[in-house]
Formats: sequence, C-alpha cells, structure tokens
Amino acid sequence: MTDRATRAFLVATALASIAVAGAAVASPGERRPHVRTPGLSDAELSAVLRDEAGNPTGILAGGETIPLPDAPSGPRSTLTMRASSTPRFRPDKKTSMRADLGYYATFSPSVAPHKRLVALDAVVIGPNGDPELVLAETASVPVLVGEPPDDAGRDRFVGEVTLDFSRGTRVSFPSVTPRMRILHVRADPPVELTFERDGAFNFYAKVERDPGVPVFVVFMVDGESSHFNQPIPFARTDALAHRAAKLPPALEARALEIAAEIGAFRDAPLEASLSALVEYFRSFVESDDPPKGEGTLFEVLARGGLGICRHRAYAFTILGLALGIPTRFVHNEAHAWVEVELPERGSLRIDLGGSTTTVHSLGFEGRPLYEPPRDDPFPQPEAYLDSMRRIGRPPVSRAARAEAAPEVGRLRVEIVSSVAAKERGAPAEYVLRVHDEHGEPVAALPVELRVDGKPPRPLAAAVTDDQGLARLRFAVPMDLPPGTHALRVTTPGRGEITPQTLKF
Repeated sequence: MTDRATRAFLVATALASIAVAGAAVASPGERRPHVRTPGLSDAELSAVLRDEAGNPTGILAGGETIPLPDAPSGPRSTLTMRASSTPRFRPDKKTSMRADLGYYATFSPSVAPHKRLVALDAVVIGPNGDPELVLAETASVPVLVGEPPDDAGRDRFVGEVTLDFSRGTRVSFPSVTPRMRILHVRADPPVELTFERDGAFNFYAKVERDPGVPVFVVFMVDGESSHFNQPIPFARTDALAHRAAKLPPALEARALEIAAEIGAFRDAPLEASLSALVEYFRSFVESDDPPKGEGTLFEVLARGGLGICRHRAYAFTILGLALGIPTRFVHNEAHAWVEVELPERGSLRIDLGGSTTTVHSLGFEGRPLYEPPRDDPFPQPEAYLDSMRRIGRPPVSRAARAEAAPEVGRLRVEIVSSVAAKERGAPAEYVLRVHDEHGEPVAALPVELRVDGKPPRPLAAAVTDDQGLARLRFAVPMDLPPGTHALRVTTPGRGEITPQTLKF
C-alpha cells in the first residue's frame, strides 16, 4: 500500500436490474409465518411432541404445534411419487411462462417453492451437441430412520407424500435439504419402507414388493438450517474443485470465458465469484422471444440475459462446475434453483429467480412458512425486490432491507485498517466503516470491492455489521498486471471514501 492520495477509491451505485424471484404461493394471507422466537433454544424451537407411549405425534416449530397428519379418510391432494428413469435435464428455448402451476406443499413448515425432488450435478454433451445435466454418481447409500441426539443448527419438518410402487420398487422421496435425516415414518397401509440417497443427495424410498395400492406416508425429518442461508467462507473459488464434476474440456474452456465476462474466476475469492454469478443470473428477464446468438444453447442462454428459473439454474450449474464449485441443479414440479457446496460449511441453496407466474399451493391449508435463520448473502437489486413484492413476498434479506430502507443521504466509507499483500496470491484485507453524513453507522449494507477495469475484477464482498464495519478479505489475483490499481467499492447508495491506492 502507498500513502499517496492522488488516486481514490470510487463508490458506485449497484442497482442492477434483477428479475422475479422464484414462484409465488397463492393466497399468502392464508399462511402464517414460521417465526423464530428470541430466547428459545434450538430444541425448544424444534421439539418433538409425543404421546403417553412415547410415540411422535408432531413437532413444535417456532412455538407452534405441527401435528403428524392422520391417514386420509377420503381423497387427499398430496404429492404422488412413482418410479422413473435416471433423471436428465435438456435445455430449451422457451424463456417465458404464462400458465399457472401447481405446487404440492409436502412439508410443514413449508419451504415452498424449494421442495427438493431432483438434483443433478454433472454434465454430458447431448446428441445435438448441447450440454445436458445428469447425475455424476448414481450409486446410492442407505439412509437410516431414527432420532439421533439433537444437534444445534438443524430444523425439524413434518411431511406427507403418496408413494406409488406400481412402476417399480424404488421411487423418489422429497427432501428439504441435501443432508436431511429421516427421524420417523408411518405408512398406510403399513408396509416396510427403507430409504437411500445418491451422490447428488436425491432421496429414494424402497419396498421389497409392490403392495398393490398407493402408500400414504407421513414422516418427520430434520435438515441443516445453514443450507437455507449462511455467510460465504473466505476461500478461493476453486477450493473444492476436486469434488466438482469435470466438464468436457472444450465446454470448460468456453464456460470459463463466459465466467470471466461475468466477473467470476477460479483464483478469485469464492464470495466474490458467487456474488457476481448470482447478481448476473438474477438480472435475467422473462421473454416471449427465444434467445439468439452463436454457439451451443448453453452459450446462447448464458450470454443472452433471457430465461426463467430453469434456464438460469442450468447455465449457472455449468459455470459453477467450470469454476471448480461443486454445484447442483435442483428442481421440482414448479421451480428450479441451484445448490453449491462450501468449504467446511456444507451446502447452500441459491435461488436465482424465475417467472412472475403464480404457483398455487396444493395440499392441506394453513401450513406455516419456514423462515430461514439467516439472511440471503447475495445481491438483490431493485427490480428483483420489486418482483418479490408484486408476487406477495416482502424482502427478507439484509440486502433487501437495505434496499428498501429510507434514503440515508450521502454515505462515507473509511478504511479502518488494512493488510497489504506482498506478492500475487498472498492474502490482503480491508476493514471498512460505512457511515452517513451525520456520522451514524450504516448497518446491513452489502459492499463489494473491485479492481477498476473492463470488466471490473471482483475481489471481495461483505455486509456491514451493527457498527457499520465490513471486513473484506481477498487474495491478489495471479494474473493482475503489475502497477497501481484503483479500487471501487460498490454499495446501494452514494458516498465518498478515503483516498487510497493499491499497488502490486
């Protein structure tokens, strides 16, 4: 670092256009929020309720009782799972959705529209030359049923599903998280069920022989709460490359070119690359006109800026794998999104938005909505937030709340401390304080540090704490040319920053 004040960090407005988030649940007023009551322990927030004989009868979620459903006495609108061939996703050019969809609210509290049915984590080249998504590992491992000792950081859910074994003795089984544990199962008629999951964390239910009638199953599970939102650890983007499915070489080269255009690099901080990808795909728009361009359909979709949830998640998955991020394309009957594996943190669900189409919730009414324990760590610019509001989903993340907050006036960003890198690849760190024109700290404000250029090179991203502090850690990119480089700090507001330069 130098102490010259002839060059300045620039504060820019980061209000890019973002498309609609996910899918809406019809009649949101009929549902109750799953509220995390302050002062309650994890066990009290998610306790198992039992009868006098010790049999589970339901759960306590957020202070609300959710019973295990009874066997249906008549027709019931539940998700029905049947045996099918190995899943595969082929892309298409229909980048709009104009019809209403039905979504089966299998879990309570409801995770709509993110019930996991199919996850794919590898890529092959299809007959027409377009990349297609498949399973990297089809072999399965057993999943035991039982209640292990309570763990911190896991939430319980009650579910119901109908299993139809008429087409085969193994059928898909819905899940809430990749590492879901099955705690209790009750089947009607009472058949013996076993469970397993494959390498992409798809779950399956099995029977020895077809019972001849559909089996109605009520069950209790828990899932890792960190899957729904968590901070991104400081690591290189490709820190888990050894666990990501390899792409065909020619496809990997093209995907890395596109990723660089977006601002994501294998040697960049993971948080910066993920933020760049998420912001880019959340900026896609729905269109009745098919995307145009040269190359495979993947290249056309990835560069075209058009598409609904499945197109965004498809292209993101290929780019993520190319960057060395273990990435899964996940979908159900109404929505598609992605999951990524984080170093030492497990998986993270990332919703990229989708269509303004209304998704009607099917199944019994009155399910409380699950509220993630942490905020969405990724950019949510105004168009994205506006779409969420129009479909009845108010902003819930820190970024969303900062975006929706009243104008605080001119912001000032000060460098509290810094650790300079002595060579490329070495770690560097800035601690910034953001305050308004009155000197008051600005909390819950997303900030990103970039090297000026065409395109700008992301270095790190963070969200300010209650004191307005943001810690930005990064490794100096190996391919950044020697010289003095101006840095740009982007925020959802305007402001000034203490003049400073960065020299490698």
